[in-house]
Parts: sequence; structure tokens; C-alpha cells
Amino acid sequence: MLGQITEWFYKDLAGIDDDPTGAGFNKIVLRPNPVGDLTWVEASYDALPGKISVRWSREGEHFQLKATVPANTTAVVYVPAREGTAVSEGSGPAEKQPGVSFLRREGDRMIYGVESGTYVFGSRW
Repeated sequence: MLGQITEWFYKDLAGIDDDPTGAGFNKIVLRPNPVGDLTWVEASYDALPGKISVRWSREGEHFQLKATVPANTTAVVYVPAREGTAVSEGSGPAEKQPGVSFLRREGDRMIYGVESGTYVFGSRW
């Protein structure tokens, strides 16, 4: 029974998941899911390639996602973002930062491909 709660924390709230097109967390999906009154979630997972970590927070309309992707892996990151607003990473537009590529928009999420490293995304949501 507790396995379902653990899965909910890691996969659904924090958004840490294995991409089925890669083996053993070589490809990662980070899809945080802000719900209800939660203002932040922090989680990490010790995968075979290394530690994957996610911390998201929201204050008013501002959403921030800090994610660490281990060496020799890639990730697809889903950033909650209001239609028509820009997403930042670090100190500039996300799509112009090293290691980050814009993939598409899907509903209320901007989706980016990232290389290994630590990223801090910001958006209005």
C-alpha cells in the first residue's frame, strides 16, 4: 500500500520518471505537478547514473523549478507556464541557454530537452 504513496510523491508531485525510450534512467522525464495548496515539493532519486533531484515552488503566479540531471543522461522537462509568458532558465530565456533546447508546448506546459547539469527554470503560472 505505501508503494503507491511513494510513487505519487516521486512521480506525480515531484515529477521524476524514467523515459521508456531509454534504459535505466539514461533518459529522464521531469514533469512536476503542482496541486491544491502545495507551495513547494522537493525530492531526489538515486538512479544508476546518479542522483536526480527536483525542487519546485510557487508563490502567487511565479513558478520555479530547480532540477539536477546526472552526468551522461538527458531529460525532458515540463515547465508549467501560462500561455503567452516566457520561461527563463538561470538569467535569460530558457531556449537560449547552453544545454537547453525548446521542444514544444503541450497544454499549460513548455517542454525542453536538457543535457546533464543543474537548471533553474522560472515562469508565470
